Amino acid sequence: MIQLEVIELNPRLAEAYFNLSLILPWSGSIYVTINGKVIKMTKQQLLLKVIELNPKEALAYSNLSRTIPLDVSIDVKIDGKTTKITKQQLCLKSIELNSNDSSAFNTLGTTLPSGGRIDVKMDGIVVKMTQQQLYLRAIQLDPRNSFAFNNLANTLSDGDSIDVTLDGKIVKMTIQQLYLKSIELNPKDSKVFKNLGRALPLGGSIDVMIDGKVVKMTQQQLYLKAIEINPKSSSVFFWLGETLPPGGSIDVKMDGKVIKMTKEELLAKGD
Repeated sequence: MIQLEVIELNPRLAEAYFNLSLILPWSGSIYVTINGKVIKMTKQQLLLKVIELNPKEALAYSNLSRTIPLDVSIDVKIDGKTTKITKQQLCLKSIELNSNDSSAFNTLGTTLPSGGRIDVKMDGIVVKMTQQQLYLRAIQLDPRNSFAFNNLANTLSDGDSIDVTLDGKIVKMTIQQLYLKSIELNPKDSKVFKNLGRALPLGGSIDVMIDGKVVKMTQQQLYLKAIEINPKSSSVFFWLGETLPPGGSIDVKMDGKVIKMTKEELLAKGD
């Protein structure tokens, strides 16, 4: 792998560590030779090394923020000093260095409580932004950021709509339309199918674009799809159970196997 060879030849080249981090899955690790020693490094450790070598690399802060939970802080070495930084602070630093990174705005939005606001430094100016504004900014910068559409929809109440800038045009979008757009961009995200199901009336159906094809899906089918993608999401089982009559049952696909589950079993699994 070229990145490993580059690091072995020049262990102080931040770009090589960053490029290597992009190849690794979020939970992955890899053996790296640094100054003649073989070290096992995670994606998180690679990004920390990038910041240590080049504290101006904005994307390293943004990507690092995505490796830690909301309530966790991490020791980051900047300009020779080790500082404990939270997920939120990593996003803010990333935006301060590069205000055009959609992912940083989206991730920063997830660190705020519903209706929360935060001071964001962009291009030398401090701007107070709401959670909604952060998601809107993420979409404006990258209209293919599926997570931002889902997160923005989660900030709205039933019946609400919001003006979204897409490719330079302002479009009014409802909760359902935001979820549909998220699925169109990323049909592998379990939680969006669940969220869309919850946005439908009981027994309702909706046209969903999946891999370029429009499919009419009922509320039940949306929950079943969510489970098929991620059978570890317990809340989906509860909502699927709520669609069944007392004593009812339904075929559920999990880990490639189809299992018949009763309403009671679904509700219990969703606890």
